[in-house]
Amino acid sequence: MSRELLFIVPLFIVLLLPLAWHEGVREWDQYASYSCVVVEKGLDHGIFESFFTDFGEGDLYITLKDDGGNRSKKYVGTSSSRFLDWYHLKVGSFVVKNKGFGQFPHEPDKAIPSISP
Repeated sequence: MSRELLFIVPLFIVLLLPLAWHEGVREWDQYASYSCVVVEKGLDHGIFESFFTDFGEGDLYITLKDDGGNRSKKYVGTSSSRFLDWYHLKVGSFVVKNKGFGQFPHEPDKAIPSISP
């Protein structure tokens, strides 16, 4: 092996690790289950979205507060696929999300949003 390759491969891994972590967190949030109070809603323009999508695209997120007062940011989908479901979530409402892809946070007394197109 050449010395340049011994330098380039670890450098490539170190530079790509934050990007992989950034995207992996979003996928996990869309799979994991939780139940908390919504304290904020927003649209996050990620690293890849700014380069490869139209203006205005991004990931929808909600900031949740649990019983202990801890806040966490959860990504719920892209702005093109789940905007209406996200729009109807109210700040201050208690939401529940079931485990699995295609599930969306909803208020316990309301119907679960459909995933059909």
